[in-house]
Amino acid sequence: MISWPSVSPVDCALCPTDSTSEAWKALASCEVAKKMGMILGKIDVEQYAFEKLGTVGVAELRRYAPVVAVETPCDNTHGEASNGAFRRLAQYIGVFGVPANAARSQIAMTAPVVNAPRKIAMTAPVVSAAATMAFLLPASIRRVEDAPAPTDPLVSLRAVGSRTMAALTFSGSAGTDAVALKAKALRQALVEAKLLTAEEAEATPFELARFNPPFTLPPLRTNEIMIPVDDAAASRVCES
Repeated sequence: MISWPSVSPVDCALCPTDSTSEAWKALASCEVAKKMGMILGKIDVEQYAFEKLGTVGVAELRRYAPVVAVETPCDNTHGEASNGAFRRLAQYIGVFGVPANAARSQIAMTAPVVNAPRKIAMTAPVVSAAATMAFLLPASIRRVEDAPAPTDPLVSLRAVGSRTMAALTFSGSAGTDAVALKAKALRQALVEAKLLTAEEAEATPFELARFNPPFTLPPLRTNEIMIPVDDAAASRVCES
Protein backbone atom coordinates (compact mmCIF):
# COMPACT_ATOMS: atom_id res chain seq x y z
CA MET A 1 0.00 0.00 0.00
CA ILE A 2 1.36 3.38 -1.00
CA SER A 3 1.52 6.02 1.71
CA TRP A 4 1.26 9.49 0.20
CA PRO A 5 3.40 12.26 1.65
CA SER A 6 1.61 15.01 3.50
CA VAL A 7 1.41 17.60 0.73
CA SER A 8 -1.30 20.25 0.70
CA PRO A 9 -3.50 20.22 -2.41
CA VAL A 10 -3.68 24.00 -2.47
CA ASP A 11 -2.89 25.71 -5.81
CA CYS A 12 -3.38 22.68 -8.02
CA ALA A 13 -6.08 22.37 -10.64
CA LEU A 14 -5.88 18.64 -11.31
CA CYS A 15 -7.67 17.84 -8.05
CA PRO A 16 -9.99 19.87 -5.80
CA THR A 17 -8.32 21.84 -3.05
CA ASP A 18 -10.51 20.37 -0.31
CA SER A 19 -8.70 17.16 0.69
CA THR A 20 -11.82 15.82 2.43
CA SER A 21 -14.06 16.22 -0.61
CA GLU A 22 -15.61 13.38 -2.57
CA ALA A 23 -13.69 14.51 -5.64
CA TRP A 24 -10.34 14.39 -3.88
CA LYS A 25 -11.00 10.95 -2.40
CA ALA A 26 -12.00 9.54 -5.78
CA LEU A 27 -8.90 10.88 -7.50
CA ALA A 28 -6.55 9.95 -4.68
CA SER A 29 -7.72 6.33 -4.86
CA CYS A 30 -7.50 5.92 -8.64
CA GLU A 31 -4.69 3.87 -10.18
CA VAL A 32 -3.15 6.80 -12.07
CA ALA A 33 -2.82 8.76 -8.84
CA LYS A 34 -0.90 5.86 -7.26
CA LYS A 35 2.11 6.23 -9.52
CA MET A 36 5.08 7.41 -7.57
CA GLY A 37 6.40 9.35 -10.54
CA MET A 38 3.55 11.83 -10.23
CA ILE A 39 4.83 12.84 -6.79
CA LEU A 40 8.07 13.82 -8.51
CA GLY A 41 6.35 15.83 -11.21
CA LYS A 42 6.02 13.22 -13.96
CA ILE A 43 3.19 14.03 -16.35
CA ASP A 44 2.03 10.76 -17.90
CA VAL A 45 -1.20 11.85 -19.55
CA GLU A 46 -1.71 13.27 -23.03
CA GLN A 47 -0.76 16.95 -23.25
CA TYR A 48 -1.94 19.87 -25.37
CA ALA A 49 -0.02 19.50 -28.65
CA PHE A 50 2.08 22.38 -29.98
CA GLU A 51 4.99 23.26 -32.25
CA LYS A 52 7.72 25.41 -30.71
CA LEU A 53 8.43 28.41 -32.95
CA GLY A 54 11.14 30.08 -30.91
CA THR A 55 11.82 32.03 -27.72
CA VAL A 56 11.49 35.65 -26.62
CA GLY A 57 13.13 36.38 -23.30
CA VAL A 58 11.58 34.15 -20.64
CA ALA A 59 8.87 32.82 -22.97
CA GLU A 60 8.40 30.29 -25.72
CA LEU A 61 6.36 31.06 -28.82
CA ARG A 62 4.19 28.09 -29.75
CA ARG A 63 1.63 27.18 -32.37
CA TYR A 64 -0.99 24.98 -30.72
CA ALA A 65 -3.01 22.35 -32.53
CA PRO A 66 -6.81 22.57 -32.69
CA VAL A 67 -8.51 20.95 -29.73
CA VAL A 68 -11.97 20.41 -28.27
CA ALA A 69 -12.43 21.83 -24.77
CA VAL A 70 -15.06 20.94 -22.21
CA GLU A 71 -15.55 23.91 -19.93
CA THR A 72 -17.61 25.29 -17.10
CA PRO A 73 -17.92 28.65 -15.32
CA CYS A 74 -15.24 29.20 -12.68
CA ASP A 75 -14.89 32.58 -11.01
CA ASN A 76 -11.74 31.77 -9.05
CA THR A 77 -8.67 29.58 -9.52
CA HIS A 78 -8.82 28.44 -5.88
CA GLY A 79 -11.35 27.55 -3.22
CA GLU A 80 -14.89 26.28 -3.59
CA ALA A 81 -15.45 27.87 -7.00
CA SER A 82 -12.46 25.94 -8.35
CA ASN A 83 -13.47 22.75 -6.54
CA GLY A 84 -16.99 22.88 -7.95
CA ALA A 85 -15.81 23.60 -11.49
CA PHE A 86 -13.29 20.78 -11.38
CA ARG A 87 -15.90 18.39 -10.02
CA ARG A 88 -18.32 19.14 -12.87
CA LEU A 89 -15.65 18.56 -15.50
CA ALA A 90 -14.40 15.40 -13.78
CA GLN A 91 -17.94 14.05 -13.71
CA TYR A 92 -18.25 14.70 -17.46
CA ILE A 93 -15.25 12.46 -18.26
CA GLY A 94 -16.27 9.81 -15.72
CA VAL A 95 -13.86 10.21 -12.81
CA PHE A 96 -16.55 9.33 -10.25
CA GLY A 97 -18.27 6.44 -11.99
CA VAL A 98 -20.92 6.84 -14.67
CA PRO A 99 -19.80 9.75 -16.88
CA ALA A 100 -22.09 12.78 -16.92
CA ASN A 101 -22.40 12.78 -20.69
CA ALA A 102 -25.12 11.59 -23.05
CA ALA A 103 -23.16 8.55 -24.24
CA ARG A 104 -21.99 7.61 -20.73
CA SER A 105 -18.53 7.33 -22.28
CA GLN A 106 -15.34 7.41 -20.22
CA ILE A 107 -12.86 9.99 -21.56
CA ALA A 108 -9.17 10.05 -20.71
CA MET A 109 -7.81 12.84 -18.53
CA THR A 110 -5.29 15.13 -20.22
CA ALA A 111 -3.10 18.02 -19.13
CA PRO A 112 -3.18 20.88 -18.53
CA VAL A 113 -6.32 22.10 -16.83
CA VAL A 114 -6.81 25.66 -18.03
CA ASN A 115 -8.36 28.63 -16.27
CA ALA A 116 -9.18 31.52 -18.57
CA PRO A 117 -11.33 34.62 -18.82
CA ARG A 118 -13.47 34.73 -21.93
CA LYS A 119 -14.59 38.08 -23.30
CA ILE A 120 -18.26 38.12 -24.22
CA ALA A 121 -19.55 40.93 -26.41
CA MET A 122 -22.70 42.51 -25.02
CA THR A 123 -24.49 45.75 -25.87
CA ALA A 124 -21.76 47.90 -27.39
CA PRO A 125 -19.44 49.11 -26.05
CA VAL A 126 -19.78 46.98 -22.90
CA VAL A 127 -17.65 43.82 -22.66
CA SER A 128 -17.75 41.38 -19.76
CA ALA A 129 -15.29 38.61 -18.92
CA ALA A 130 -16.74 35.22 -18.01
CA ALA A 131 -14.08 33.09 -16.32
CA THR A 132 -13.96 29.38 -17.11
CA MET A 133 -12.12 26.19 -16.22
CA ALA A 134 -11.53 23.74 -19.04
CA PHE A 135 -10.31 20.22 -19.67
CA LEU A 136 -8.81 19.73 -23.13
CA LEU A 137 -10.15 16.52 -24.65
CA PRO A 138 -7.84 13.92 -26.23
CA ALA A 139 -6.65 14.61 -29.78
CA SER A 140 -8.67 11.62 -31.00
CA ILE A 141 -11.76 13.80 -30.47
CA ARG A 142 -11.31 16.15 -33.41
CA ARG A 143 -14.68 17.93 -33.50
CA VAL A 144 -17.29 19.02 -31.00
CA GLU A 145 -19.67 16.64 -32.77
CA ASP A 146 -17.35 13.73 -31.91
CA ALA A 147 -17.57 14.39 -28.16
CA PRO A 148 -20.53 13.18 -26.09
CA ALA A 149 -22.88 15.96 -25.05
CA PRO A 150 -22.67 17.00 -21.38
CA THR A 151 -25.72 16.29 -19.23
CA ASP A 152 -24.91 19.09 -16.78
CA PRO A 153 -26.25 22.42 -18.11
CA LEU A 154 -23.24 24.20 -16.60
CA VAL A 155 -20.84 22.19 -18.75
CA SER A 156 -20.35 22.88 -22.47
CA LEU A 157 -18.14 21.89 -25.38
CA ARG A 158 -16.15 24.35 -27.48
CA ALA A 159 -13.88 24.03 -30.49
CA VAL A 160 -10.54 25.79 -29.97
CA GLY A 161 -8.81 26.45 -33.28
CA SER A 162 -5.10 26.45 -33.98
CA ARG A 163 -3.56 29.46 -32.28
CA THR A 164 -0.20 31.03 -31.54
CA MET A 165 0.59 31.66 -27.89
CA ALA A 166 3.47 32.91 -25.80
CA ALA A 167 4.00 30.61 -22.83
CA LEU A 168 6.02 31.12 -19.66
CA THR A 169 6.62 27.91 -17.70
CA PHE A 170 7.21 27.99 -13.95
CA SER A 171 7.31 25.57 -11.04
CA GLY A 172 6.00 25.75 -7.50
CA SER A 173 2.83 27.45 -6.33
CA ALA A 174 0.24 28.80 -8.74
CA GLY A 175 -1.17 31.07 -6.08
CA THR A 176 -2.49 34.53 -6.89
CA ASP A 177 0.73 36.41 -6.13
CA ALA A 178 2.98 33.98 -8.02
CA VAL A 179 0.69 34.02 -11.05
CA ALA A 180 0.57 37.82 -11.09
CA LEU A 181 4.38 38.04 -11.04
CA LYS A 182 4.75 35.52 -13.87
CA ALA A 183 2.06 37.22 -15.96
CA LYS A 184 3.88 40.54 -15.51
CA ALA A 185 7.16 38.95 -16.64
CA LEU A 186 5.52 37.42 -19.71
CA ARG A 187 3.86 40.68 -20.70
CA GLN A 188 7.15 42.52 -20.33
CA ALA A 189 8.89 39.97 -22.57
CA LEU A 190 6.25 40.43 -25.27
CA VAL A 191 6.55 44.21 -25.11
CA GLU A 192 10.34 44.03 -25.37
CA ALA A 193 10.02 41.69 -28.38
CA LYS A 194 7.57 44.17 -29.96
CA LEU A 195 4.90 41.50 -30.19
CA LEU A 196 2.54 43.66 -28.13
CA THR A 197 2.47 47.30 -27.14
CA ALA A 198 2.44 48.08 -23.43
CA GLU A 199 -1.26 48.91 -23.68
CA GLU A 200 -2.04 45.70 -25.55
CA ALA A 201 -0.07 43.63 -23.06
CA GLU A 202 -2.04 45.00 -20.12
CA ALA A 203 -5.37 44.60 -21.90
CA THR A 204 -4.80 41.04 -23.16
CA PRO A 205 -6.05 38.40 -20.70
CA PHE A 206 -3.82 35.44 -19.90
CA GLU A 207 -4.63 31.79 -19.35
CA LEU A 208 -3.32 29.75 -16.42
CA ALA A 209 -2.43 26.13 -17.20
CA ARG A 210 -1.71 23.62 -14.42
CA PHE A 211 -0.40 20.13 -15.08
CA ASN A 212 -0.05 18.23 -11.79
CA PRO A 213 -2.14 16.71 -9.01
CA PRO A 214 -1.80 18.14 -5.49
CA PHE A 215 0.43 15.40 -4.16
CA THR A 216 3.18 16.44 -6.60
CA LEU A 217 5.96 18.05 -4.56
CA PRO A 218 5.47 21.83 -4.94
CA PRO A 219 8.94 22.58 -6.42
CA LEU A 220 8.31 19.93 -9.10
CA ARG A 221 4.90 21.15 -10.28
CA THR A 222 4.56 22.50 -13.81
CA ASN A 223 2.46 25.61 -14.45
CA GLU A 224 2.25 27.97 -17.39
CA ILE A 225 0.98 31.44 -18.18
CA MET A 226 -0.16 31.77 -21.79
CA ILE A 227 -1.00 34.88 -23.82
CA PRO A 228 -2.17 34.88 -27.45
CA VAL A 229 0.00 36.65 -30.03
CA ASP A 230 -0.34 37.37 -33.71
CA ASP A 231 0.85 34.42 -35.79
CA ALA A 232 2.54 36.48 -38.50
CA ALA A 233 4.28 38.71 -35.95
CA ALA A 234 5.53 35.67 -34.02
CA SER A 235 6.91 34.15 -37.22
CA ARG A 236 8.76 37.39 -38.04
CA VAL A 237 10.28 37.57 -34.56
CA CYS A 238 11.45 33.95 -34.76
CA GLU A 239 13.01 34.48 -38.19
CA SER A 240 14.91 37.63 -37.18
